[in-house]
Amino acid sequence: MSDTSITTKEISPGIFLHKKQIQNPNDPDIVYIFEVEVGRLNILDFTADFSGSENVILEGRSNLISVTTIEPFQRSPIAKLILKKDWKLKSKFKYYELQNIILIIILDLSQKQLQKKHKSNIFNLIFLKLEVMLKLLELF
Repeated sequence: MSDTSITTKEISPGIFLHKKQIQNPNDPDIVYIFEVEVGRLNILDFTADFSGSENVILEGRSNLISVTTIEPFQRSPIAKLILKKDWKLKSKFKYYELQNIILIIILDLSQKQLQKKHKSNIFNLIFLKLEVMLKLLELF
C-alpha cells in the first residue's frame, strides 16, 4: 500500500496548483504529480520548469520543462516527476494568462462597427481606439 498526500496552493485568484505525492514502501522512488486548476474564464499557458534538479525524471519528456495549455474551469495534469535516490528538486512555475477572449473579440468587433458609422470623423475614430485600448488594458 502506498502513502499519498495532496497539497493545494492558490497561486493566483482562481488558479490552483495541486501536488500529489505518492510513496510506495517497496520502492525508493517518490512520485509527484502536479495539476493546475483554472476556476475562472481564462486560458492559461502554464510552464513547469524543473531545470537544475538532480536525480529527477519528468515523465514523457526528454528535458525537465513542461508547457501545458489549460482551458477555463478545467483541472489538467502538468507534470509527473519521479524522484530517485538523493534527489534535489528545483521548481519554477509561470503562466501566461489570456484574459476573457470573448470580451476581447466583442470589443474588436464593436470597434469595427463604430468605424463604419464614423468614417468621416477622424477625431471620433482616434478617441474610440483609445477608449478600446484602455478597456483592454484594464483586463490585463
